[in-house]
Amino acid sequence: MNLKLKVISACILLSMSVSATQVLAAANTNETTYLVNRGDPQLKVNGKYIDQIIAEVMAKNNLPGLSMAIVQAPYIPRSAGYGLATAANDELASTKTMWGIGPITQAFTAVAVMQLVEQGKLDLNTPVSVYLPGLPESWHNITILELMQHSSGIPDFRSFGYKQEQKYTPAQLVDLVKDKPLEFKNGTDINSSATDFILLGMAIEKVSGMSYVDFVNKYQIAPLGLQSTMFAKDMPTKAFLDRPTPDKQHNQHSKFKSEIDWINPVEPATGYVAAGDKLAPVSAIATDNLYAYGGL
Repeated sequence: MNLKLKVISACILLSMSVSATQVLAAANTNETTYLVNRGDPQLKVNGKYIDQIIAEVMAKNNLPGLSMAIVQAPYIPRSAGYGLATAANDELASTKTMWGIGPITQAFTAVAVMQLVEQGKLDLNTPVSVYLPGLPESWHNITILELMQHSSGIPDFRSFGYKQEQKYTPAQLVDLVKDKPLEFKNGTDINSSATDFILLGMAIEKVSGMSYVDFVNKYQIAPLGLQSTMFAKDMPTKAFLDRPTPDKQHNQHSKFKSEIDWINPVEPATGYVAAGDKLAPVSAIATDNLYAYGGL
């Protein structure tokens, strides 16, 4: 090896040594302190254990129950159920309790829209009226993208005579607000409206030739193997049944009921309603009504 190569090799080794030293030094600085608790089942936040924080939040907000998982990839150091899964039956919440995700359903709807955009069946900048003829004239230039952004100005049907105990079709929900004025000119402001995503669900059905539920099941839930993700209407037949005993002293914490009447998937999405001095779960019908906005 000539002198030049020896010098280069020495420089490379020196550089590697310095780099390794810098990495080790950085590991002891504040830059990596967020890694300290990775994988720690007794994770603390601001000096409080997670269980303590959850208990305080539940008490402050009068929450009957919840399930929680802490993900610190690739670790899941903590997962647990707190409180009740159903207030009526005093069933304890667990890591297997089926909760409704409510408006988070919009994420699945948005993905469905983008899948159809990729297929050339939807265009984000095309007015929704192109796909759904018969909409009010004031809605005619509202685009698919504006519906996704909640910048359409279309009122939320839940503020105009909507009854959560009554069954509606998506078209009937739209009818509740079709004669109402826009809250603002489309594209000039943002205000969350469930009607926006009802219209997106209808557009998905129109251009795909499938029901919204079938489309999401086929192109999102099934390919990803999401066995514990389903629409409320599917819970009686698809939900995994895990109820070894009704005795609270024997593994009661791990069981949940699959029947909709027993565990209402809309409860965590829209909460409970006051019934005298007690809490009563919202009607399960309300879940299906929320469709592409909150049907999961």
